[in-house]
Amino acid sequence: MIMEKNWLIVLVLLSTAAFVAASTTQAPDSDVCKHTSPKLCSQGCISHDGGYDCYCQEGYTLINHTYCRAIGPDPLIIFADRYTVRGYDPLKNEYRTIVYGQTNAVAVDYDFREKQVYWSDVVLDEIYRSNINGTSSPEVVITGANIPDGLCIDWVYRNIYWTDTGTNRIEVASLEDPSKRTILISDNLDEPRAITIDPRIGYMFWSDWGQAPKIERAGMNGMQRLTLVDTDIYWPNGLTTDLISDLLFWVDGLTQHSLSSIDYNGQGRRTILQSNSILPHPFGITVFEDYVYITDWQIKGIIKANKFNGNHTILVDNLSRPTGIQIYHPQKQINGIINYCGGHNGGCSDLCVAAPHVSDNSAKYSCLCPTNSFLMQDGRTCDSSTINPLTPPSVQTIGPPEDRLTTQTGTEITIDKKDPLINCSMDRVTSIIPLVNYIQPLAVDDLSELTVDCFPVSGSMFAVGDTTVACTARDYVNNTANCSFVVNVLNFACPEDHAYNTPSYVYFDVIGTDDVGVDITCDHLSGSLFNDTTLVSCVATDTFDNNAVCNFQVIIDTEPPVIMCHEDKIISTEPYVKYAKPTATDNYSSNPTVSCHPESGSGFQIGETRVVCKAVDEVK
Repeated sequence: MIMEKNWLIVLVLLSTAAFVAASTTQAPDSDVCKHTSPKLCSQGCISHDGGYDCYCQEGYTLINHTYCRAIGPDPLIIFADRYTVRGYDPLKNEYRTIVYGQTNAVAVDYDFREKQVYWSDVVLDEIYRSNINGTSSPEVVITGANIPDGLCIDWVYRNIYWTDTGTNRIEVASLEDPSKRTILISDNLDEPRAITIDPRIGYMFWSDWGQAPKIERAGMNGMQRLTLVDTDIYWPNGLTTDLISDLLFWVDGLTQHSLSSIDYNGQGRRTILQSNSILPHPFGITVFEDYVYITDWQIKGIIKANKFNGNHTILVDNLSRPTGIQIYHPQKQINGIINYCGGHNGGCSDLCVAAPHVSDNSAKYSCLCPTNSFLMQDGRTCDSSTINPLTPPSVQTIGPPEDRLTTQTGTEITIDKKDPLINCSMDRVTSIIPLVNYIQPLAVDDLSELTVDCFPVSGSMFAVGDTTVACTARDYVNNTANCSFVVNVLNFACPEDHAYNTPSYVYFDVIGTDDVGVDITCDHLSGSLFNDTTLVSCVATDTFDNNAVCNFQVIIDTEPPVIMCHEDKIISTEPYVKYAKPTATDNYSSNPTVSCHPESGSGFQIGETRVVCKAVDEVK
């Protein structure tokens, strides 16, 4: 016998209007270049209606619409591997030996113009060079070092920089005459390791893995020193500059096992890759195109990783103990950077080095003297040297003027040991735009004219939030005084749209209202009664008389949504019934929320069950 059971469901749809609080969703930012991560393009990106376009800097060509490939010969990876310095062509998978028979080669760099490779040996405590093709015998360039852990070639001003972990110093020497050398920095260094430069702006950067690990920067003349990273950093080893993105990339080899980046001001820090298995003991790093190349002691190989998203692969393995690494390619040592020392060595008797570019009026270069020597009155000649017979250039240099500070009568020398005075007139300034032109601090000195340098410089693009501007007044014998102030870039913004189901008194806050130095006025006051939908406009004026406008809506929506039934009655022979949810429209909400009870898919009793549905819009 067969028994037949019927279940009857009556679906009654009620158009009820219930009101709940919800925020509106603002239209997405149209700048896809700015807000897409990882980056859409290797280098440059321009947003436009319907998409974006990628572009490359000079010396690169665009491949597959997004990738910038360096123009020129195949890149060659140069790396030190304890007993050898080798080259590896990743495109051809070919190795070459540049030099062998070393005791403990560590740091490595090159001079592309002269086709020479430089490396340090931390057992012999010397720095050497040889031809890139490996046909010449190693030549000793620097002696008397202790543990030269890092080195860097200034291919523009023709100098070599190195760190010494044994003496805790950073030194520089001339490539053409290495006997011309001096100590740049010797205080507050513990275990300096990697060093890298950007001669376009006259700055050097280095890592220190000592008791207070950090990454620092200073001018290539040793001035304008600044700590960039000193938190969440434990064993900073390799460090490299990316001339394309103006970023520093470094690896941390102790507990972090990480690859990170920051900009030249220490802002925008980002951890790209962090893994004990991928980076168990990273040491050296270099960057080329979209990738960083990292040596690792434990893997005993070279890791290639995307500098945007960290995607990686082991490129080379079965090495001995890889340390320093570089990419040999002309786009890594670009032409076209002005050497202000020029062919006449800047008129300097000894060393001529790049000076940091902190403003358009900054000195372009500095004349430096060997340790225990000092500059004479002309600002170019060291007391133990002869005057450079060549005519000095017309650009500004750092040194005393002829009639100030250091005068000589017979054998008497007047020494100025008094620091200048500098006054930052305000502790804090607020701007509603990132391009900030602030007033240079005032400085005075009893004996000499002064140079006042601030960083970031006036006219720079500042990040949203607080940025400390550090200023230094310097006289011509390098007495200094410092002051600082904070530039606050305000992210001035109106609130999101307010929505209500009846006329209401509306209270709102505009971001920046409480900031000192910012005046904000709105055409409708907070707490006003709004009877109809109204556009509220607010204007902000900052310390520098910049103006910005933002708008938001107060929406008064008194109309309930409209709900539409698909069918009035469903008959089912199964207890679990699925039905199509009704649709709803609203004059304000683009997608009202529809809910029903019992829900679709529920178990229903035999007989008729009324299903009640309601639509809710987004107003309060």
